[in-house]
Amino acid sequence: MKNGDIFIEDIDRGIIMKSPDGNCWRGTLDNTGSLHFVQVNCDDLVTGQLKPQSEIESQVRIYPNPAGDKVFVSIDPSLSGARLEITDTGGTLIHSDRMVNPESRKDMTSYMSRMLVFSIITHRGTNIESMKVMNEYVINNSKKNELLVRTTFRP
Repeated sequence: MKNGDIFIEDIDRGIIMKSPDGNCWRGTLDNTGSLHFVQVNCDDLVTGQLKPQSEIESQVRIYPNPAGDKVFVSIDPSLSGARLEITDTGGTLIHSDRMVNPESRKDMTSYMSRMLVFSIITHRGTNIESMKVMNEYVINNSKKNELLVRTTFRP
């Protein structure tokens, strides 16, 4: 604010105002000084200040680590709709789905990588949390298979 006026510099999407009837409108300014408004969905808007990254991260839990045959992913209900992505350490996407429930369980028995990266990404594309998870299920079963191969095929 400056002298009672609101000054916004470097605006890239517009300003949003709520009309007396409860509708939300995004206004953009053209180079002639004219405002142009389009109606937007009020429910899709986030207001207030962004939370510090550490506070957002505390809204996500991925456990246990190292993992057995299951991994549990818990998110704060405010993050509903965020995307869970599971990649290998090379960045290859193995699994992706929307988190519609605050609690999710992932079966680790179908993933063959020893190390996986679990990422939670908001509907706006912001990566909230990424965590490397050791896949003990694969490690333990590869040791069992290795032992089985050695004992079965002994010369």
